[in-house]
Amino acid sequence: MSEITSKESGANPSELYGTFTWKIERISKLSNREIGSNVFEVGGHQWSTLVNPKGCEVPTHLSLFLCVANCNKLLPSSHFAQFTISVVNKDPKKSKHLDTLYEFCKKEQDWGLKKNMELPKLHDGFIDEYDSLTIMAQVQVI
Repeated sequence: MSEITSKESGANPSELYGTFTWKIERISKLSNREIGSNVFEVGGHQWSTLVNPKGCEVPTHLSLFLCVANCNKLLPSSHFAQFTISVVNKDPKKSKHLDTLYEFCKKEQDWGLKKNMELPKLHDGFIDEYDSLTIMAQVQVI
């Protein structure tokens, strides 16, 4: 189940900010090397999050990325986004956050970490009793 809180772009600065929550169910049963979220819109651009539950080139770590889904709209220019992607823990103080400013363009459509978190650490409050993992993305288009 995914929840989206965002607005389309416009003159109001608050419309350039949005939050997306993605609950990945039965995470330990997934055999996919790469899982993409539903697309959500912030600042007139479409975004998604990408998770590699078995690692991306580093099989001992969870990999996590923010992707611009409508990269053709970026031509001929690029745009900056300040964003935070979080792996949510049942204890909010232990949630793991990736916070950065990045310039997205046609050649650079995503940004994240191949080594976001060691897989055994996911069982320390990140995966709930229903075998679900929650990812939250906060995006502000600049």
